[in-house]
Amino acid sequence: MLIMHHRKTPGPFLHKMRADRITLDFARTYLTGKGFSGDVPGGVVAFLKSDESRPLPDIQLLFTAAPLAAWPWFKPFKQPFRDGFATRIVAVQPESRGEVKLASTDPFAAPLIHQNFLAAENDWKSLRAGFHVGRTLAAQPAMANYIETEFFPAPNARATRRSMSISARPRSPCTTRPAPAAWARTRRPSSTPNSRFAASPAFALSTPR
Repeated sequence: MLIMHHRKTPGPFLHKMRADRITLDFARTYLTGKGFSGDVPGGVVAFLKSDESRPLPDIQLLFTAAPLAAWPWFKPFKQPFRDGFATRIVAVQPESRGEVKLASTDPFAAPLIHQNFLAAENDWKSLRAGFHVGRTLAAQPAMANYIETEFFPAPNARATRRSMSISARPRSPCTTRPAPAAWARTRRPSSTPNSRFAASPAFALSTPR
């Protein structure tokens, strides 16, 4: 899930994303390996426990020092985006479990993936705790000079199941859907024509844990 804020005053990310500046920086980064465009505006991460009794952290906070919607701009042809930043809250010890099923006997058919996000109550508890921590950090006096307002989910929004499910953006805890066709590509190794079909690397990397 996400908590997103507007900045009071534009930061360096917005300044450097002007079309002429970012174009030159792309060339610099490509040629030298150094430059603004080669540095993702993130890197601040925290792992926390929602409860002291947990043996391991169950929450990850990822701070992104830029808005999630950004683009090269150049007035008057393209207006700049609204500058801001975001905190992403992730439940890193999920108890919810989905499943992958065969859709048919056709080895080339896309499998059915039952994601089953947020089916376990403890996953909701982790996200609620992370949501509270994210807002507590934003309310610190040190952030007062930077934050204009929380615009998502909204200053008065509560960490309810509905608001968190919208923010986390699963379709539904009970959604079963076909996987993208690329996930279901299979191949028969040319050197062993009678061997079993093997899932492609794309499918292996994309299968939910």
